[in-house]
Amino acid sequence: MAPGNGARVHAGWILFGLLLFTFAVKAALVLSLADVFFYGEELEKGTAAKGILDSLPVPHYQLAYHYYEGGGIAISHLTALVFAVLGENLLAHKLVSLLFNFGILSAGFLLVQKHFGRLAAFLFGLLFALAPVGFQKISLLNLGIHYESSLFLLATFALGLAVLRDRALAPKRALALGSIAGLGIFFGYQNLPAVGFLGLLLIWRLPAFWRQCAPLCIAGLVGLLPLFAMWTFAGSAIFDIHGSPLIGGEESSASFASKLDNVRLTLDSLFADKNGLECAALCARLALPFVAVLLFWKQRKGSSAALATKALAGYMLFFGVIYLFSSFQVGAVKHHFLLQRFTPFWCLGSVLAAAALAKGIGLGGFARVLGVALSSLLLLDGALGLKECVRAGSPERMGKNLELLLQTKGYTYPEYFAKFQEHLDQDPGARLTILTSFDEPQAELLLAGATASLFEKSALSPQAVLGILKSLGREDYQRALLGLGPYLVQRTGDVDAALGALKFFPTEIHPILREAVGRRGPRMRIRPAFLVEERDELALRDSLDTRYLRGFGWRVYLGFRLDPVGAEEFMAAAPADMREPMQVGYREALRQHTLAE
Repeated sequence: MAPGNGARVHAGWILFGLLLFTFAVKAALVLSLADVFFYGEELEKGTAAKGILDSLPVPHYQLAYHYYEGGGIAISHLTALVFAVLGENLLAHKLVSLLFNFGILSAGFLLVQKHFGRLAAFLFGLLFALAPVGFQKISLLNLGIHYESSLFLLATFALGLAVLRDRALAPKRALALGSIAGLGIFFGYQNLPAVGFLGLLLIWRLPAFWRQCAPLCIAGLVGLLPLFAMWTFAGSAIFDIHGSPLIGGEESSASFASKLDNVRLTLDSLFADKNGLECAALCARLALPFVAVLLFWKQRKGSSAALATKALAGYMLFFGVIYLFSSFQVGAVKHHFLLQRFTPFWCLGSVLAAAALAKGIGLGGFARVLGVALSSLLLLDGALGLKECVRAGSPERMGKNLELLLQTKGYTYPEYFAKFQEHLDQDPGARLTILTSFDEPQAELLLAGATASLFEKSALSPQAVLGILKSLGREDYQRALLGLGPYLVQRTGDVDAALGALKFFPTEIHPILREAVGRRGPRMRIRPAFLVEERDELALRDSLDTRYLRGFGWRVYLGFRLDPVGAEEFMAAAPADMREPMQVGYREALRQHTLAE
């Protein structure tokens, strides 16, 4: 029975309260500078957003990070809007991710409330806000891929299950379902199986489907218009997933046994280093969707809860079969970032878990006690995980942290350019002109970033590279040279060989190139632990290259980008003769990565 007006108002207030609670949770993570930054390609999406605002002289679609990532394209445009209002800073990314969290929570709440009641919807909201630590972290990464795609997954099921419940495809609902389903496919191809599965259910359950489906199909095509547009511009590249086609390809040869082994390794890694409470909570999260199936499967015919349970559990099984028997790959989760690809299971599993908990509480007696106990266990686990995440940051400096987020640039050039230039078919000189067309007040940051990405894997001779850079003019030429570290290290094999190879370059640019090699360093990844190791190794050397140390100081900034206290402590721990040049490089990097007042 449909809820009355009072029930709808009440549910609306519950949702509003949950949104406020979610805002408080996410704000605590962001403002404490918890571990919710920089994984994946967040800053690169920010550079694409800056390219949109700066009107780069290339066709607009080429600014896309990857052509197949519709969600990434959408995120870059949304980020550009927030950049235009708030400034091109890190906080803008977190606001965009917060908007998606609000959308995911709202879609899931409405789905659960319609089919399992207000208590279940309330529990879903709490489970969402106090998610496991790994999902808390990925929820604030502004990437536009797997996590954000769950908004369309939940919205599609919310609308589709309502149609199945009423056994009628009303035109307004058909238009909404079709447009959201089509847009969801553009946003993330992982939504395609959900749309296909729901479509089969509609054909099976609605006797008049073929007579009523015209608005649905038309709206679906409208929702797919962005995908059709990208297909028009980029062709089959929109189905090229890192060198493999969307369907088939070499990955399809992965055996069923190897996929099962991946599942085992994933479970092992999820339970690794967990205490008793965390293991109990994880077991409950894994078991509750199965409990929901047992509780609702045999309910009376026409039960909305039974219909929703069967459909959601059926899709989770369908998605699992697709994973096991297709080219779709999910490696063992050894880092929380890899939980991204499990978002569909987590979202739908949370829906069923909340439904099972609410059902148990509603049954009374021992079932109520068990339901309350399990709900408390999951929420306590989420709250303790949140507390640890916040404490690992610097919650005592929230005001200063907010200033830091507003002042730190929310984009990065070298990493974005490495992908963006793959879309360009011009010669290196023309590419350099395009890459340096950004409106960047710190010319060195832009020029060195362009050089780093343009020549890192280049087979051009040093003379040819220098000839291209000299076309920039003397001052910009010297700035651009600071980006040649990747070219030198990649060409020679390691840092020492790169420094030795400087004899093949004009003597007057040797100091600049030594700093360039210092900015690149011995490893591609820049992590505090690696920097400590390198600092200690450098301290043992008989002679120190001050220009290399200035470049090393640049990397210290990148390794401690949101931790100025940690950076100062790191440099203070270095020998005195290393400290000053490192600090010079660090402060120069800080200045160039900080937005002008």
